[in-house]
Amino acid sequence: MINENPITTGSATTFQLIMKHFIKSKMFWFSLIVLAIGIAFGYLENTFYQYVDESGVLHESYFMPLSFLCIAIGGIGFFVFVIKTIWLTVKKRTS
Repeated sequence: MINENPITTGSATTFQLIMKHFIKSKMFWFSLIVLAIGIAFGYLENTFYQYVDESGVLHESYFMPLSFLCIAIGGIGFFVFVIKTIWLTVKKRTS
């Protein structure tokens, strides 16, 4: 057959190798969890803890700085993970 499906023939495609790397990577899961925590902190801040009182003073909790910090850490970790995955894929293809 000319157009054989790589999944049924037993050979792994580049996409399959990348997905296995995503699933096994601790950095990917750490970044994903920290991003989710940051989004949850932002939601909690906007829903429950942020208000303006009668004199016009804005009251905030520590959830807003924590949400920015978690989103920044998770985003940087995810960015580093993606760059590392691309680098290893290109390196594997050239060798």
